[in-house]
Amino acid sequence: MADEEVKFERLERKKCTVRKCNKVAVQGGVCIAHGAVVKTKKCSVPTCNKVAVQGGVCVAHGAVVKTKKCSVPKCDKYPQQGGVCVAHGAVKKRKKCSVPTCDKRVVRGGVCEEHGATRKKCSVPTCDKAAVQGGVCEEHGATRKKCTVRKCNKVAVQGGVCIAHGAVVKTKRKK
Repeated sequence: MADEEVKFERLERKKCTVRKCNKVAVQGGVCIAHGAVVKTKKCSVPTCNKVAVQGGVCVAHGAVVKTKKCSVPKCDKYPQQGGVCVAHGAVKKRKKCSVPTCDKRVVRGGVCEEHGATRKKCSVPTCDKAAVQGGVCEEHGATRKKCTVRKCNKVAVQGGVCIAHGAVVKTKRKK
């Protein structure tokens, strides 16, 4: 048991030294938000400021990013667990509310909305919807990123893709 505790301590990342900051220290004892500089290679095309992914260029200039696909034949979805997608048996574990008698999912601070978690509301005074971008909901001007798969106009949910192209479905529980 003591050996397991020692192993766990070695895996812990150093925290930022700035007071009340719980982020991981990247360089010089501080996180990126407090001044750590992370050096990344830029695309070799002179007019491009994007990060080089492969062969000194970004994706827009020819870098090919290999993505894994579900191990089930003829399935183009992205694997989530055990090499398969959600449709073929992958199960995503979601954190539950810290209140012992509650089975709802965590929204913020370890609790669900019913037990105190709050979501930011749209800044338009007469609107009660959740803010999506820039303090407003979609109805009042917030825009959502579109799926990166060619000829797909659906909203990107996770990793730049829509649910149909491998994003994990996040379902809401009915009250």
